[in-house]
Amino acid sequence: MGLPEPGWRTLFAAGAARVNFACGYMSLEMPRRFIDEPTALKILQMLAERKYNPDPFFAVGAAPVVAIGGEPLPLDEGLAYHVFRLNVMTQQGVRVSMPVGGIIYEDPILALAAARLVGSGFAGQPRALPVAPAYRDLWNRRRVLFDRLRDTHLSGGMMFEPGVGFLKKDKQPIFDVVEISGGDLFRLRQHGAQAVRLNGSLMYTELFKAASAPSLELQSPPRREKPEFGEINKGAPPRPKGFRI
Repeated sequence: MGLPEPGWRTLFAAGAARVNFACGYMSLEMPRRFIDEPTALKILQMLAERKYNPDPFFAVGAAPVVAIGGEPLPLDEGLAYHVFRLNVMTQQGVRVSMPVGGIIYEDPILALAAARLVGSGFAGQPRALPVAPAYRDLWNRRRVLFDRLRDTHLSGGMMFEPGVGFLKKDKQPIFDVVEISGGDLFRLRQHGAQAVRLNGSLMYTELFKAASAPSLELQSPPRREKPEFGEINKGAPPRPKGFRI
């Protein structure tokens, strides 16, 4: 079983194409190949490490067209799902007396946004934990966050809380894919955080922080028409070693 959203691959590709635009690669929007979990992990990891270059993954062409909206996706409590995980130690995680599993993302849009924010921020305070009053609020913000992925500077203070470092004395962010039951994921949707089994091991895990989050719509900065570097609408963009968000 893959991620809960059946069309997550197309959604991830469309979101990553918007990130390409923000990074100055304005013409690289068409995936070169099928976006599977290993490919998605490579993109997320490179973003988090500020080493992202979309050329191996995208070619000149049109980005996938996706529809974002509707109700939160139903879960089958009897099935196991895959989700992205980031090894961030949160402000809540340091207070528990059990193994900590980090932050999981069932939504590719949130995973891409978190990867960009971690890569552009201070490593000692990785901003990666979504904040919302309830899961439905988090889901309803997807459309705005998807649009914001195209912005040259993605500000995370409105929707993501900074952590205090990484798990197990890791010195850098690490994305991976873990398995979680539909029942445990449903409970995380209800509470934001609790002890669940990831790959069979019981861990304190967070999906979001259940707290008031300011409106993205009201606080979105003006869109910048030009990226900070890169050739505009050309098929041969520069290939810097890193980039600034």
